[in-house]
Amino acid sequence: MKKNKTILLILIIAIITGGCEEKADKVFPVDVPDTIVVEAILTNENHNQEIKITRPVANQNQTSAPASGAEVTLSNGNQSTECTESVDNPGVYFSDISFSAALGQTYYLSIIFEGKKYTSESTIVPVLPLNPLTYIPSNNNDSLYKIGWVASDYDAETQNMYEIEIDWSHLPGYQNADSTKAKLFYYTFKTLDVIMLFHPDMEEVFFPKGSIIIERKYSLTDDYAEYLRALNAETVWQGSLFDEARGNLPSNISNGGLGFFAACSVVTDTIIVE
Repeated sequence: MKKNKTILLILIIAIITGGCEEKADKVFPVDVPDTIVVEAILTNENHNQEIKITRPVANQNQTSAPASGAEVTLSNGNQSTECTESVDNPGVYFSDISFSAALGQTYYLSIIFEGKKYTSESTIVPVLPLNPLTYIPSNNNDSLYKIGWVASDYDAETQNMYEIEIDWSHLPGYQNADSTKAKLFYYTFKTLDVIMLFHPDMEEVFFPKGSIIIERKYSLTDDYAEYLRALNAETVWQGSLFDEARGNLPSNISNGGLGFFAACSVVTDTIIVE
């Protein structure tokens, strides 16, 4: 009898305390560091190389403010080029000369912004030939297709990023459609863990016959691969039963800078959906 009374007392206390809970709408302030976020990939493609610099935000749903007015320089140790900020896209800087990053060469980035200097370096590594992706018919509509296979998630020898651009804006009947382009990313890493295997399903993109697919395969250094893996774990891989604890992303930007500066070899393939 005493045991039953004890259990009953515990239940009553739980109901009373539970009923007294009030919703707390208080938003706790988040300290935003006084620094910059760098997004930059030098490639072996001959063009004006791009450096994007923004300010950090309190959460990932906010729009980043551009870090405008920075002094940006790229160098290979022997020659250097200044980078000029885009008039149309503040915070985006392009090298004053076009060049292709050379295999095995180390490149250096220097940024001076609001009196602070940030530096970084990256050495370009080779990329293996591209195995073209496959696309398959949609289950619900034989006139539409979706991406079938791009690459393996795991490879013990090499790490890569795949950028898939799909465009059907040129096709009859789609010129005034709301959505006629898509960009998808896939990754091959040397690590294989639970969050990578059981992440939520990616949104499927459906496209019609005649669409143009441009596939780019980027070589990844080990440190850049680790950054991308951590970035995915914080964003698109969240929502599964095996989410990782959130934390700061790794960075190779000095002086407290965020983001990453990378040099990558790239191979490209163009596919017309038939």
